[in-house]
Amino acid sequence: AGPVLTVSAFGDPAAAAAEANAAGSGALAQIWGRDARAVQDLAGRLQTGTVWINTHDALAPEIPMTPWRGSGYGASGGPDALDELTRTKAVVWDLTPLTERTPSLTKAAIRADSEGPDHD
Repeated sequence: AGPVLTVSAFGDPAAAAAEANAAGSGALAQIWGRDARAVQDLAGRLQTGTVWINTHDALAPEIPMTPWRGSGYGASGGPDALDELTRTKAVVWDLTPLTERTPSLTKAAIRADSEGPDHD
């Protein structure tokens, strides 16, 4: 099944949430309204990964897009998506020139090479 778009007018946030949550999908919801408390209440009730309030296409890499319920698996955007696509690796790199490190096996090796193989 592809994307589903339903546009409905509601006066009661609880009724709007009940109808939206009955759909079985939950990737994204948009709420348009003037009453800040009502739209915030509705956003909290919706079983979706993302809620846009009085906007659309608010896509940015730092904003997670995590589908809920029947909308798929995985995440895109935000730290959750990066965690799914990356592995942690530590790389420690000392940029001090090898000849300046103390104590240094490298200095001993350089000295030995400069003195030649026949030197005791």
